[in-house]
Amino acid sequence: MTDKFYGMHWMLATPFNSQEEVDYESIKNLLKQAKSVGCTGVVGLGIMGEEARLTDTERTEVASTILSHAGGLPVTSGQQQMGQWQP
Repeated sequence: MTDKFYGMHWMLATPFNSQEEVDYESIKNLLKQAKSVGCTGVVGLGIMGEEARLTDTERTEVASTILSHAGGLPVTSGQQQMGQWQP
């Protein structure tokens, strides 16, 4: 089995436009840049990804954009819940 988690993985910050909306086109550009400089994977929705600021819909769309435009790069996605566990 080949280990896909080697080398340099780019920690993607979530870009916003001037209206403070997620800039999905810039996510695609960041992925192209990561691939062009030799990154071996990317990480989205982590601490730098402003994940806690996003709505559930935005998080889903950001993850979908990353996965569909990663161009074969391995993707790691941060996930967190801001609420408390209830039994």
